[in-house]
Amino acid sequence: MDAARAISSLFVPPGACDRPAAIVGKRQIDFAEFQDDVAALAASLQARQGQRWLLLSEDAYAIAVGFLATLYAGRTIVLPANLQIGHVTDLADQIDGILVHEQDTPTDVKTVTILANDVAADRATLKPIDAGRAEIILHTSGTTGQPVAIHKSLNCLEEEVAALDGLFRPTESYCVLATVPAHHIYGLLFRVLWPLVAGQPFVAGLIRYPEELEKALETVTNILLVSSPAFLGRALGVMDIDTLKGHLVGVFSSGGPLPVDVAATYNASLTQPITEVYGSTETGGIGYRCVLDAARPEPLTPLPGVTLSVDLESDILSVSSPFLSSDGSFQTGDRVRLLSDGRFELFGRADRIAKIEERRISLTEVEQKLAARVEVSTVRVEIIQGITSRKVLGSLIVPTPEGWAALARDGKRALTKKLRGALMPYLDLAVIPRKWRFVRRMPETLQGKSPLSQFQAMFDDSPVGVTQPIILHRETGPTELCLKLRLPSELNYFDGHFDGYPILAGVIQLGWAIDYGREAFSLDGTFQRIDALKFFHVLSAGEEVTLELKFEHEKDKLHFRYSSAEHEHSAGRIHFRAAA
Repeated sequence: MDAARAISSLFVPPGACDRPAAIVGKRQIDFAEFQDDVAALAASLQARQGQRWLLLSEDAYAIAVGFLATLYAGRTIVLPANLQIGHVTDLADQIDGILVHEQDTPTDVKTVTILANDVAADRATLKPIDAGRAEIILHTSGTTGQPVAIHKSLNCLEEEVAALDGLFRPTESYCVLATVPAHHIYGLLFRVLWPLVAGQPFVAGLIRYPEELEKALETVTNILLVSSPAFLGRALGVMDIDTLKGHLVGVFSSGGPLPVDVAATYNASLTQPITEVYGSTETGGIGYRCVLDAARPEPLTPLPGVTLSVDLESDILSVSSPFLSSDGSFQTGDRVRLLSDGRFELFGRADRIAKIEERRISLTEVEQKLAARVEVSTVRVEIIQGITSRKVLGSLIVPTPEGWAALARDGKRALTKKLRGALMPYLDLAVIPRKWRFVRRMPETLQGKSPLSQFQAMFDDSPVGVTQPIILHRETGPTELCLKLRLPSELNYFDGHFDGYPILAGVIQLGWAIDYGREAFSLDGTFQRIDALKFFHVLSAGEEVTLELKFEHEKDKLHFRYSSAEHEHSAGRIHFRAAA
């Protein structure tokens, strides 16, 4: 393979224009067409007023064109924290225009369509960019409660891409597939910029489900997979790793910690182990590791050029590196332990930034937006353990008199729906609280403090003992949930039911379907009736079973079905109604 180019001189000299740059749908776009698209958009921007342009797209090819064209036009590129309408509206007074692809914009800010090619341009006009002066503004959740703008020079990104290419470049040609968006720094670097400078194509579309990755394997070979812990965890019980490994030249995971047992399971089979990368928008990449043994996970190794230091009292990590936007060091908010060989171990966050399904969210931001509601007097939001063994946000609220009146008049379901609706323009669905409690006062100690344990106790409705199955795998969608469960013999419900042949009572199967449905779909209505209830085959201790749920929002109807490889066990429809 050719040596990597710098982003700032990607088109100088032109190079091999017939090599593939990207795959959009079923069409392969070569480097010549890519240069033409960039040149046309750059000319269009140069003919317009305005310095800061917000790049608004889910398509990685459109992002690549928009990103480079804006810089070649001498303008500043702005990348959002998310694509939610509320966030984009909030950015309107900080930008001069929006680059769009195939979506409408929620503001009156002028827009330019990325691939319109409405201006004739010569690719020879694409001169080298001054990487030290070219500016990129990214957004990420901050401790103040609002998305924070992170200013970086192109030089910072070039330094990081060069480090990635020197450290991780496969020895053979490859194509990049990704399960993470390209408007965040991880996706931007690994999914777009690195393959461009390395001369390797990337797939423009986003892989959202394991089934889509399996289908992609039919047409794409030598895959470099850029993924996340959430996706890799979900795919583990769905995909055949032996089939997967025949197509992969490498796998990267970032955005949050990859559970060591998940990493070790993959790495026991894959030819190239998963490389976990730790970093942030502010710092860029900090360290990496490959976990081969879940019982003895490897520490992280700093990326080339990264220097670490730790506060002796708080154990909080500070970072100095060429990937920072300024000289000096940056304090991360992560607690670590430095080892004598230069590697380090992570011990979690020390601030109010959390990650749900690899989406970085400020708990303070969620609290502030809820506190702005007339129904809310005091609010606290924290991570809790959901019924389905995944982390969710819980919201504990002391209502105002107006809030109590709304609860009495309309019920909990209506109020939580209204509060969720207030958050939806600003936050991804995955990070909106799933659990809600309304209380007269916040729990606190005699010293006036509110320990996390007391907060979490407000959401604990479980009796003592083992009352839940083991979640082996989870697939979720807006209206569907599929869980693969194991029924441990220690379940309370097997006691006395029956001696010598423990089976799971039908009422417990119904209870689990309702509980999982309430959590997955924020279902707060009261139980009304069950239709078409059938029990076909008993469920025994130790058995593995699949629970499928589908929720019809407009009818408040929850369909459930328990099945295994050998049998269909039970099915029915559960009806709810709004609380009075």
